[in-house]
Amino acid sequence: MTSIRVNRQHWNLISRAYQEDHDPQIGAAARLWGMFAIPDARLNALGEVTGKRVLELGCGAGQWSRSLAAEGAAVVGLDLSEAQLAAAATAMGAARYPLVQAAAQQLPFAAASFDVVFCDHGGLSWAPAHLAVPQAARVLRRGGRQFPRFIPPSRTRPSATFAAGSAIPVSHHVGTRHRPPIRYLLQSSAHRAKGGGSGHQS
Repeated sequence: MTSIRVNRQHWNLISRAYQEDHDPQIGAAARLWGMFAIPDARLNALGEVTGKRVLELGCGAGQWSRSLAAEGAAVVGLDLSEAQLAAAATAMGAARYPLVQAAAQQLPFAAASFDVVFCDHGGLSWAPAHLAVPQAARVLRRGGRQFPRFIPPSRTRPSATFAAGSAIPVSHHVGTRHRPPIRYLLQSSAHRAKGGGSGHQS
């Protein structure tokens, strides 16, 4: 797909500069949401993860994945960019976790593989949501927790994006200079999936 090739090239090109600019903020502490660094303690979005199978869609340099691995989660960090995955491998702590190169709209996992599927301005911000959101639902087990915080691509209608995977979006506007209220960042602290979903890749 064109979007996969373009996004991979884009993140391979900007990965180093992006991490140099943003890691001091987004990697400053465990469980910080977004560029506004909202502590997850305020949101309780992911809940207790010890012993749970967790998939991060678009892990970047692994700021979230390594934090959750240190808490005892069985994390898989997925990213499309080999440069981002290399950064994650370099920054990985004592709690090791697997890194997988793949696109969010083409997840290489069996159905119901994970207890938690989430992203923080990750894969769901860049992949076509009508393909990626159903894939996230497919790999989530029944009763699992799905928490996407993403900026819908401008080419995709938000109504179609959010309805496709029965997911609750958590998004903010690009370029805002002020910390937005929590209600804009969090429409629901977590979405309790009603089922694993079907949504196979077309």
